[in-house]
Amino acid sequence: MSQPGQLQIAITGGRGVLGRSLQQDWSDANWLKFPGDIRNAEDVKKWICEPAKLDAVVHYAARVPVAQVEADPVAAFKINVEGTLNLLEAIRSRADASSIWIFLGSTSHVYASSDKPISENSPISPVTLYGLTKLQAEEWGRVYQNKFKLNVCIGRIFSYSSPLQPKEYFIPSLIQKISNAPKNAKLEIPGLLGTRDFLTTDQISAAVRFLYEKRATGIYNIASGHSQQLLEIATAVRRRLKRYDVQIEALPTGTNHLNANVEKLRGLGLNLAFNLDRLLDQMIT
Repeated sequence: MSQPGQLQIAITGGRGVLGRSLQQDWSDANWLKFPGDIRNAEDVKKWICEPAKLDAVVHYAARVPVAQVEADPVAAFKINVEGTLNLLEAIRSRADASSIWIFLGSTSHVYASSDKPISENSPISPVTLYGLTKLQAEEWGRVYQNKFKLNVCIGRIFSYSSPLQPKEYFIPSLIQKISNAPKNAKLEIPGLLGTRDFLTTDQISAAVRFLYEKRATGIYNIASGHSQQLLEIATAVRRRLKRYDVQIEALPTGTNHLNANVEKLRGLGLNLAFNLDRLLDQMIT
């Protein structure tokens, strides 16, 4: 039960890695977790309209793994795009809709690959089908912000990792591949010549809370502003696992670059710095 004056925040995707991190790090809020199917508009509306007071809504529910999205694009569209539209329409139906802050979790996958830092105004050309669905969700967010005057903040989250992240994600999959490799194995891995801008889930949670406190609206890159070659990360994982016998070969296929310009976020007063060694300390025991 919420306390008088306590923030009331509704969240979708509350059981995911980012959702759990946000609730844990923002423990002084009262969290209203969506228990149903984001594709069911009636369930979403009933949930959103039930609380008498609602300060913010954080939308993390999504079909994320690229392979899963490509295996079933229709399901991904219904979750990532129609689900977002269901949520926005439910919020719009509230009498206090104009006072609610809305965070839509998006992704760097909406951008075109570039070897230069990517700003919020950089060319849009999704590198994955997942990125396409998130861009379409963003577009609905902007419609509801401009036409219906909702307070929508879109966070384009760049790469991140966590000990709780499923093994199909980049760093957990690297740890598994290298640790399970036969002695003197040669691992040929596509995409390692590309670059990414990583954060931890705790840092992303801090950014979301910061954006709420600023009542920021519009689009913000959420990243450190410092990129790393994926081969460097793979080498660091190998070193941490002491698998010096394993040879890692970076295949040129699948190479792309998603590195953030975070001047807009820094202009609000937030500067995030990523420490790979600290993350690997948590992920490799």
